[in-house]
Amino acid sequence: MPTRPRSPFLVAILAALAMACGKSSPTAPTLSRGSVYGTIISSVGAAPIPGATVRVAGRQSSGGTTTTDGNGYYSVADVTDGQVTVSASAAGFADNARTCEVSGNSQCSVSLSPQAHFAVFGVVRDASTNQPLPGASVATGGLSASTDGAGFYHLAGLGGLVSLTWSKPGYAARTEQLTFDVQRDVTLTPQPPQPPSSPQVEYRITGTARRCSVTYENQSGSVSQAPVTIPWSYSRTARTGDFLYVSCQIDTSGDRGGITVAIYKSGGLYRSATASEFPNIATTSGSY
Repeated sequence: MPTRPRSPFLVAILAALAMACGKSSPTAPTLSRGSVYGTIISSVGAAPIPGATVRVAGRQSSGGTTTTDGNGYYSVADVTDGQVTVSASAAGFADNARTCEVSGNSQCSVSLSPQAHFAVFGVVRDASTNQPLPGASVATGGLSASTDGAGFYHLAGLGGLVSLTWSKPGYAARTEQLTFDVQRDVTLTPQPPQPPSSPQVEYRITGTARRCSVTYENQSGSVSQAPVTIPWSYSRTARTGDFLYVSCQIDTSGDRGGITVAIYKSGGLYRSATASEFPNIATTSGSY
């Protein structure tokens, strides 16, 4: 039986189908992903800005929004490698953005410029009596103001994130961070007066003798005795009227060296005495 010739059109279709079956399906490209981190800082003084809002966006990126911590630090994970835009905003600052290249874990920090100036005002009071405190200081950087007779203050020309300190002699200082116009009434806690520091007294023995037996008025007001190697010293505190005394006897037979015993008050020489050769004694004394 004769074979019927195939149509050229049918042959072309079968050839195309055979070629299609021999090709594999295309595979979607794998996208590398990493993270973006950094610090949001002030353009003035480079101080970190806590509480700033940070947004990361880029091509084929899920992006993310976060807030900086107390050190101005942020981190956004699951960001596709490539160019991303990191934008930041914070109260008291102008918004800003920066384009960074991400490859794995990449750093991208942004600086924000302080916005227009603002002012802070209020009343400073004694925390124990609630009475106004005239003459208290309110300061930040190179700006400062003082409270009037009613304890009122007004400090203008501030900008960005401001660290403001209220203080007055005899009171514990107080510091807070502010970023906008605000009335801020504060109280300062009185501090007990500090007792005057006790003056220092030092007994010193120096010289060429090797050893001596020392006798001295000690911290408790009694007498101490001990053999010592030269040089030797002893420090104590003193109050007005305290008796000061130090004596040293060269105690090694045949020692022909000399000694100087001295009393120092607050670092300055008060009194001194000398002696030479065994068994001589040098003694000095006084009162504070």
